[in-house]
Amino acid sequence: MRTLAILAALCAATSAQAQAVLGTEAGCAHVAGDETVPEDRFAILPGHLAYRGATCQIAGIQTGTLVAACAEDGERFDLVLGISRAPDGGGVVIALPDEGGERVLYPCE
Repeated sequence: MRTLAILAALCAATSAQAQAVLGTEAGCAHVAGDETVPEDRFAILPGHLAYRGATCQIAGIQTGTLVAACAEDGERFDLVLGISRAPDGGGVVIALPDEGGERVLYPCE
């Protein structure tokens, strides 16, 4: 429940929340400014989502679903991801569309 509360707080950016970022290892490195492989980039920032090579504006988070409007290489698309708390309680799991895969995002340091 705590992790979902963090996600809800990410939608409303404040100076205190600006530090809260969840991501895969490559997603956290990308947010820090490091070069990473786009296929491995997944990070949730205040109001935004880094999704592979795309940058997305989070439109809303409801129970079990994250909705975002994305842009990549001049193309726009909508993204709907499943989202839940990680089994260990330390992060969140996002379920990727079409591929059926999942990624676990943990707080970036």
